[in-house]
Amino acid sequence: MSAPAGPAVDAGGSGTVSTPTLGALLRRGRIWALLAAIVALGTLLLTVATGSQVAAPALDADSAAPDGARAVAQVLREQGVEVLRADSLDEALDALDPGSTLLVDDPGSALDAEQYTRLARAADAVVLIAPTGAALEALLPGVAFAGAPQDSGVLAADCAVPAAERAEGIPAGGSTFRILEGGAEGCFPAGDDAFALVVDDSGATRVAAVGDAGLLRNSTIAEEGRAALALGLLGSEDRLVWYRAGAGDAVGTSVDPADLAPGWVTPALLLLVGVFLASAVWRGRRFGPLAVEPLPVVVHASETARGRARLYARGATRVRALDALRIGTLHRAAAVLGLAPSSRVDEVVAAAAARLERDPAALRRLLVDEQPADDAALVAASDELLRFESALRAALAPRTTDTRTDPEGPLR
Repeated sequence: MSAPAGPAVDAGGSGTVSTPTLGALLRRGRIWALLAAIVALGTLLLTVATGSQVAAPALDADSAAPDGARAVAQVLREQGVEVLRADSLDEALDALDPGSTLLVDDPGSALDAEQYTRLARAADAVVLIAPTGAALEALLPGVAFAGAPQDSGVLAADCAVPAAERAEGIPAGGSTFRILEGGAEGCFPAGDDAFALVVDDSGATRVAAVGDAGLLRNSTIAEEGRAALALGLLGSEDRLVWYRAGAGDAVGTSVDPADLAPGWVTPALLLLVGVFLASAVWRGRRFGPLAVEPLPVVVHASETARGRARLYARGATRVRALDALRIGTLHRAAAVLGLAPSSRVDEVVAAAAARLERDPAALRRLLVDEQPADDAALVAASDELLRFESALRAALAPRTTDTRTDPEGPLR
């Protein structure tokens, strides 16, 4: 057990414990508040910066990203081709004039066969990039999907289509097509009667289907003859309408979901909201007037002592209980000896030993060092402290003189 810090809870200086005020806490937390503000501001700026830069879709004609198609679109513009973007079916139909080529990119399979037919009627040439089943059904009915190319490496043109002849060869990739019937011509054979490019110019509108979207990507446009093939297919007319189909072009997407709900849904929802608000007002917590409750203003010392004793007994903290008794004894001993409240334990022990003519080491064991092994030892130590206080007070009590036998009194 460590010695108490002093006779009256030795302060070692000021002897006080200060509770930090609100102002001190705020001053202490300024650096953390500043760091939090900087982090919040940085997060906000990053959110605004990234939110304003919405990622462009793949094969976007104005995107310089690796999966964009700005490179081929820019070269077409430099060659005098008017490149117009269309983000909806109506925009594409409005932009198509006689002498126009239509590029259709439908990654979400939003268009149906009837919509593809409408687009083909308005254009002189249609180029399908990674076409869907609906596109083949409407524009190339004698052509079917043949899966991934069987051959790898570079596929030779091996056809009479001018754009393919200028390209000479393209890397194998994407999907291929198989010609079942009709007047379509296959280019870049990939094995097993499959072709990477199919062109059908037997009708009023020339239709070309390319199975590899890498033909237009910025990251792959320069590989082998892809650039020559892309420019040849897309630059055959004076105007190119670059159409990317979206979910808004799908049939039936214009229907308001509210129109699909039964007529009783809206009144029922309004009724439920009204019931919720009424319940909140009815059962909500409301503060009434303050209630005055009389509280005891006097707590007897004996009640405090008994309560603390019960706590010590329940926790079996004999050392803490004995320390509390020793601190009180040291307080009172210092006062009786006339020592300052800030006097150290050794000073009190030395002064008391001199007055009582007792061994300082034995007195220190009683007041500081001894630890009770059980409850009986605790009670014995408590009784010994009481006897010590009584002896100290008796030793320092003033001695009186009988004035009847000594008329001169103590002043003699």
